Order: sequence, then structure tokens, then C-alpha cells
Amino acid sequence: MGVLTNDTQSMERQQVQAKAGARLVGGLSFDYAFAVLAAIFVGGLFLDGWAHNHGRVDDSFFTPWHAFFYGGFGLTAIFLLGTAGINRTRGAAWRLAIPAGYGLALAGSAIFAAGGVGDLVWHTLFGIEEDFEALVSPTHLMLGVGMALVVTGPLRAAWRRSGSRGWRDLAPALVSATLLLSIFTFFMMFSHPLMSIIGGRMHGEFNQETGQVAGVLSLMIDAALLTGVVFLLLRRWTLPPGALT
Repeated sequence: MGVLTNDTQSMERQQVQAKAGARLVGGLSFDYAFAVLAAIFVGGLFLDGWAHNHGRVDDSFFTPWHAFFYGGFGLTAIFLLGTAGINRTRGAAWRLAIPAGYGLALAGSAIFAAGGVGDLVWHTLFGIEEDFEALVSPTHLMLGVGMALVVTGPLRAAWRRSGSRGWRDLAPALVSATLLLSIFTFFMMFSHPLMSIIGGRMHGEFNQETGQVAGVLSLMIDAALLTGVVFLLLRRWTLPPGALT
């Protein structure tokens, strides 16, 4: 059913292009550009996380780190909406104006924008969260969901195409999958075995074997996140050499 839907939409796009006499913006070149912008977006997330972990933030929402983070979001949103606008001027309906695979990225942009407004209100009312609370606050989780939908646009676009193989065809999808994994590990940093070495602490710091149990679980959680993304990719494609390194 999914293949039939993709083929139907591809034929509709070709008909629109033939009728308008202009090529709709999208395809592999769009994936490459979007993957670069998505990497900047996720880089802003890690920069903001670094600032929080090193005491570089105060009680203000308006920080240089937030500016870079939300600026990265702005780049992806403007690029996506601008592309849709261009395709609309070339005769495409809204359903076809969004490049194939990026409908959920548009929805993710809306979720992220709503989460950003909510985060501003949250910080104004309750201040800036620290440590574990900063990772699981409702508005931050909303931002995480929106980000995940945005950065996986190239992955979904490649998934819908048939015959994709090799680095040229799959590079944006692999970058997209890496960014998704990075978001997962960011929000799970409280259990990351290389950041919170729970299992290596002294017995006296925990009740009975809590530390050892938590340490083992931290290894299992990160292994599950990594292998889950890898298995997803292997289910769809034969990956090019070096894709997992």
C-alpha cells in the first residue's frame, strides 16, 4: 500500500511539473541541504546542553545558546516552508508542495514552535531547570519530539524511494539517522555510561546494589538505542561500507 501511494504521488508530481513547465523543488539535492541544516539544529541542542552542564546559563530564557538553538530551528523551518511556497507558485497543491517525506517534518516544526513558546512561559513561571529535571520537563520533551520529526525528514524521503544505494543516495538518510540517535542519547544523558558512570561508584553511595544495577542498565539502554537505529537502517537498505563507523 505504501509503495502504491508513493508511486501515485510521484506521478502526480510529474503531472504538475509537466503542466506548469517547471520542476518542483525536492529530491536528493533537497535532502542534502536539509540534512546540513538539521545538523546545525541538533548542534544547537548540544551547545545549549553544554552551557547548562558547565554553568554558563542564568535564569533568563534569552541566552546566546538558545539563540543558536532556535536559530537552527528557524533555518530548517524557513527552508521547508520556503520550498513549499516555491512549489505552490509552480502549480503544486499544498499536499504536493511539501517534498516527499517531509510532511511530518512540517508537523514537527509546528510542535517544536509550540514547545518553544511553552518553554518560554515555563521558564518565566518556574525558572531554569537543572540536571535531570531539565531533560524531562514537559516543554523540553515536546521540543525533543518536534526535533525528532524534523531531522528525520531525509530519512523518510530516502525510505520512500526505490533503488537507493551507495553513499550518494543514502548519505542524507544516514546523517538523519545519526541526528535522531543523537537526540535520543541527549535526552538520556542521565543514564549515559560515559557521562554518568553510575556502576563505577563506591558501594556506600547507594543502597545495597543499586549502583551496579543502574550501571548495567545504563549500558543496556544505550546499546538498545544504537542497535535499534542500526537495525532500522539494515531493514531497509544494504548500507555502504563505513556507514556504521
